Amino acid sequence: MTAPIPKEDEFNRRLAELLRKQNLSAKAEVYVGDNKTIDVLVDFGNRKIAVEAKKGDTDPKRDKALDQAAGRIYDGDAQGGAAVCYPDNLFLEDFGEDTQLMAAELGSDWGPTTVSGLAGMLRRISDDLEDIDLAAATFKKKLKAASKKLSDKQVRDIAARVDIPLDEDQKDKGETADAIPRAALRAALLVASACLFHARLDDEDIDPPRIDARTKKSYTGGWPPKRLGECLGNKDESVLETDVVGELGQAWSTILAKDYKPVFETALAVLDAAALNRGFTNFLRGCGGAALAAAGVLTRGQTDLLGRVFHYILKEAPNTGAFYTSAAAGALLAGLAVREKDVDDKRMNYHVVDPACGTGTLLAAAATRILEVSGQYGSSVIGAHLIENLLHGYDIDITATHMAAVTVGLMSPSVAFREMNIRRFELGMVIHPASGGKTAKAGSLELMGDNPFDAIAKWPQAVRSEHIDTGDHEDLDLDDTPRDLVIMNPPFTVDYLRHDQLGKEEEEAVKARERHLFAAHPAAGSHSGGMFLCLGDRLCDPENGTLAFVYPTTSCGAPSAKKVWAKLLETFHLETVVTPHDPKRMYFSEKTKISESLFVFRRIRRDNRNTPTKFVRLMRNPSTASGGERLADNLRNGILTKDYRIKEWPRERLMADDWTPVRFLSDLPASVIYERFAKKDAETVPLGRIAEVGPDGRGIRGTYLPEAFADEAGRRGLWYNNQIGPAKNGAPPKNTMRVGADCYLHPNPAAKKRAHVHSKRRGRLFLPGTFRLTSAKTFAVRTDERALSSQWVPVRPQQRKNDAEVWEKAMCVYLNSTIGILAQIWVSKPGKDIARPAMPLKGMQRIPVPDLTKDQAVALARTYHRLQDKPLQRFREQADDTVRHTLDTAVCDVFGWDIEEVSSVRQVLVEEPTLTGKRVGE
Repeated sequence: MTAPIPKEDEFNRRLAELLRKQNLSAKAEVYVGDNKTIDVLVDFGNRKIAVEAKKGDTDPKRDKALDQAAGRIYDGDAQGGAAVCYPDNLFLEDFGEDTQLMAAELGSDWGPTTVSGLAGMLRRISDDLEDIDLAAATFKKKLKAASKKLSDKQVRDIAARVDIPLDEDQKDKGETADAIPRAALRAALLVASACLFHARLDDEDIDPPRIDARTKKSYTGGWPPKRLGECLGNKDESVLETDVVGELGQAWSTILAKDYKPVFETALAVLDAAALNRGFTNFLRGCGGAALAAAGVLTRGQTDLLGRVFHYILKEAPNTGAFYTSAAAGALLAGLAVREKDVDDKRMNYHVVDPACGTGTLLAAAATRILEVSGQYGSSVIGAHLIENLLHGYDIDITATHMAAVTVGLMSPSVAFREMNIRRFELGMVIHPASGGKTAKAGSLELMGDNPFDAIAKWPQAVRSEHIDTGDHEDLDLDDTPRDLVIMNPPFTVDYLRHDQLGKEEEEAVKARERHLFAAHPAAGSHSGGMFLCLGDRLCDPENGTLAFVYPTTSCGAPSAKKVWAKLLETFHLETVVTPHDPKRMYFSEKTKISESLFVFRRIRRDNRNTPTKFVRLMRNPSTASGGERLADNLRNGILTKDYRIKEWPRERLMADDWTPVRFLSDLPASVIYERFAKKDAETVPLGRIAEVGPDGRGIRGTYLPEAFADEAGRRGLWYNNQIGPAKNGAPPKNTMRVGADCYLHPNPAAKKRAHVHSKRRGRLFLPGTFRLTSAKTFAVRTDERALSSQWVPVRPQQRKNDAEVWEKAMCVYLNSTIGILAQIWVSKPGKDIARPAMPLKGMQRIPVPDLTKDQAVALARTYHRLQDKPLQRFREQADDTVRHTLDTAVCDVFGWDIEEVSSVRQVLVEEPTLTGKRVGE
């Protein structure tokens, strides 16, 4: 007799059992009234997730499971929902953690997963139910109110004790009115973050310490510590001001007996630093109140609240290049960087370092991914091992490193930890106590030196700890052994802004130190981002390491970054590049509008040596941690959705510095670019080889003044680039190939010599110095008379004196055709705004153009004469632009190109977010 086939509810009970092994509170067949039961209910405390499951994977069963999950939310039985289909041929005894299931969140696509993947999905659903933005805004508001309670002297005393900078904006000018409040905000954030951790510990059942972590002796004190709310006490003015300080100090000292030094030691130092009065008491109560309000909404995927608030306070980002990495980007990058085969769940020996860790967003994301891959999420033993031994984070800012310690610790607040490998590196002139001499230190970049940890600064120590600690366990157990994963959002700023927050002498000394450290590397003397990429190479395991980072898209193909990319590609395989083509979120960092991409490099091995790079182009850039994790899951499992496209790109093209896929969402432009411009036998040459390009507008604007009347020289000027009305200085919008001069140029009295030199470089053919793709109509114009321009760059043919005018007219036709515009976009630099690429002179000189024969030039010049005064439509409307179509036809006829292919390019470019300024489908 065959065994009876198990019923669906038995699979549900088995699923709940497996989810409990993933440290979720899961129950099966939960009765909710009216003869209804939820297949599996997962309880996250203040939110419940209903899982509805079906045996067998068919479209009708998928639809029914989703409908039932949605119904649980509609009826109020759960706050979130998911659907699961068990394989039809699955036996109960074979149902384990590695069994492949099909699962979907409400409103998302179905995809294959395992029990651990389903657990991650349920955590993400829980995370999405809370509004972290609202929580961060409330937290900031409360901290601002609290910081106003401190006197100037209290702020100075706290800043001196815990090394908070007072003067962040105006170096060498003493204290400023806005610098002290910012220091007060930093102090508030230090205290509030410790309070936040305190509040989370209040909800944990933690055993008392057997050994006092401070003294290494048997613990004889009380336990548990007083709850945060009790420490803050009554807000009635009759309560003594010293109560809150004493109660918090006692509670935090008790917690330190258990562990958690990186979180509470600096906060205790703040308590010791300031004079006690009612203002300080109200300051502490305000910080504690902010923490209590935030503690209830923070979940595993939302510990980035501190980072959001810290980067609101931080004002010197342009000088340090430090921008906060969004939780979505962290989850996505970590999800792509950490593979299941990388993590040995038995030994858990996967080391991670972030040399620019900021508030710890990427470290927390990597830790979350490691725990999920290993199936050890919630394990106190593994959690402690991960925090104390596997995660390494370095930064130059005391507040940021403190936030990183809290952020990582909040992932598992019940895990006791004493030492974390999160450290602060010295930046600037460091005084040696013994000799009194000074040495310049370059922050985390000191990791490139022979004695990198000489630049480590210890955590500030509270006065009461000086009498408790024995000091015999204060030695730092640090090493610079290579790490399995280097993950970072490196500081990125140009050289002339870098370290501008330092005094002039100190700034020069630090930059000299950087040049010394990187003397043998291609990033020497470049922007800070390039140096950090070289540092990442140094820190990464030379055999099996992974280097993953956030980086400006503008670096892809930029001449200044070419040597750094080439250096990385010598020993790394570039596995994945993720670029947002989402006009609403073209970046992965907050507080910036710079277009950014994610990069995942793996050391070259036999199995990836000839593997192409996957360029992932996002039409929707996720804004939440759960969205980032979902996207990473789909990419790992090869699931294609409507939110992104993938283009595989051969290694040899990257070695040739060809990064075309980051520029376009569609594949066709990249293919045409390769055939027309990038192939060795392409029939085009760089414009700079056959023409002189320049001067650019910056020199003209400083040399001439535009006037409506002529002087004795009568020099014509093309001063404006108004392609969509209104008229400028009486000149109509420049929406045709032929344009008229719009002013007369009068030399600035102080620049007559320079004006004489520039006058010799006047031209009739002009390229735009900058263009906004969403509104551009003309990509080259021609004047009948020679002129100079502040917004356009003249182009003068070389060695074609006899037919110069014919060549200019022909080239104007080519540069306004679809292929000519594509050529300009290809060589331009991705700008901060994806719709506004930068076109420096060197870029213009690289524009691929045909080296016209006389007959070709004459033929295209005839087209110019027919169409020179015909208005062109905006390029994003080119699909129906008859003038642009005629230009394309003429160019294809002359060069024997396929007009159908060019027309197809013109059609797909209409969908490019770079041109439309809108998301696809909007």
